[in-house]
This record gives sequence, structure tokens and C-alpha cells, in this order.
Amino acid sequence: MSLLTMVSYNLMDYNKPPIDDPRQFQQREFIRTEIRPDILCVQEFWHVSRDPDDKAMHAVFAEFADQLGMVGRLAWASSYCNIGVLWRPEVATEVAWQEYSHWQYHHTLGLATLDIGASKSLKVATTHLTPFCAQSRFSEAGYVAILGNPAVPAIIGADWNTVGQEPALDGTGHYDPEPYADQQPDHGYQIHQVEWSDDPKATAIDRRALERLRRAGLFDVAHHLRAPWQATTGHHPSDPHGGRRIDAFRASKAALSALSDHRVWDYRVGDHKPISVQLDTTALG
Repeated sequence: MSLLTMVSYNLMDYNKPPIDDPRQFQQREFIRTEIRPDILCVQEFWHVSRDPDDKAMHAVFAEFADQLGMVGRLAWASSYCNIGVLWRPEVATEVAWQEYSHWQYHHTLGLATLDIGASKSLKVATTHLTPFCAQSRFSEAGYVAILGNPAVPAIIGADWNTVGQEPALDGTGHYDPEPYADQQPDHGYQIHQVEWSDDPKATAIDRRALERLRRAGLFDVAHHLRAPWQATTGHHPSDPHGGRRIDAFRASKAALSALSDHRVWDYRVGDHKPISVQLDTTALG
């Protein structure tokens, strides 16, 4: 058995001026010394650029990768909240890279095809669905859904900005509870998250985007592994939403059997907690 640690982490406006050097140093050290990922998906790697090929932007990302002992690829986003996939060169080699920066994506999609020494290459993707429109999230999920081929090993680590419809482990309700059920309805931020209703006090979150992925063959890894539910956001003073699990891995059928040990790291330097999962390279189907 050969186990690789895969991590997904929203870095919270990393490199956005004024740059918070102490916080970013803490995050890098935690990634490097505590989580020690072999493959890392990041969201919100911030840079002011209207050019997806901006050399300065990619140089800053390469420096970030080097600080972690990794290499990787950055995908530009029109929101400035770019995303990236990184890997340790001793465990993975790039076969191909695709990004969807020119599509109508708020935060874009990046896809690395990696040779990890298994019988099949592994597709590793990251994205960050828009926080501002449930209908747009549903449309963006349609692009991600192309990775649901059951014969192709694929794993997506992402900030989905929503939750799915998977049933609770005890069969009662949803695995992801309604985040706004106990909150005062009719707040401005909720309109971007809840199902459209003629009732302005309705608080049911719109789950269609991730249900679209499930039906396309991309399954929630934490739910599949029957991991206890844990929020990945809601701890930061700037977050008005409360506890939600919007950071999650989704995987194709060919990758699911190779995954184990899902974990939410209780690390609160930033507004998201990192998540990890173990991948057995000998079990990719």
C-alpha cells in the first residue's frame, strides 16, 4: 500500500493587499509541518491581474509552492481569487494541465492530470463556486460534472459555497444540516444561498449544484466514508453564515475505493479549515 495525503484549503485572500505576512507564514508552516500534503488544492490565492498569463502572478505562486516543497499550477479567476493544484515532485508528475479561466466562471476550475505511479493517471481538480448566485453555482457545477466518468479516477477538492443533498448517516434528514434554520431569516447574505421562494422568510439552502455533481457521478467523500459531520467554516468573525461544511472532496467511482481517513483540521487561522483524505495509489480502479 502506498498512501498519499490530499488536502484542500481555502487560504482566505492569500496575498491580497495589505498582505498579512504573519498569518500567511502561519498557514504555510501548518501546511508544511503539520498536514504535510502530497497533493494540495488551494482556493483564494489572490492577485490583481486581468491577464491569465501574467508572469508576476505565476511567479508568486511558484514561490509559494517552493516554500512548501512542492510544484504546481495556478488557474486565474476573474474574481482575483485564483485557485491552484500543487504536488510533491517526488510523488507525482504532471501529465496534463487544463484551466477554464476563459469560461463564465466566477472563481474558475483547474485540472491537473498526474502520474502518481498507479496503474492509471489521477485527475485532480479544484474550484471555488460563486458565493453570489445559486443559479450560477448550478451552472458552474455543470462544468465540473464532466469529471464524473466512472472509469476515470478523479478527485476534486473545493470550496463549493453550498452543501449537498446526501442523506444523514442515521437516515434522518440531510448529512449537511440546514445552516440557516436557526438564524433570523431575511438577512441580505442569505438571498445568495437559499432556494428561491416567494416567501422572503424561507431559509432552506439551495442544494442543486452539488446534487448535480452527485447525479453526474461525483460523490461526497466524507459522506461516502461515513465521517462524522464537521463544519469547515463559521468560526471566523467575518463570516455571517455560521457553521457550514462547504469545503469538501468529491470523487468519481473509480477513485472512491482508494480513499480513506477523511479529516477536518481544527485550524482556525483564516475563515476556512483545511480538509484532508488519504489516497491508496494501489487501489485506483
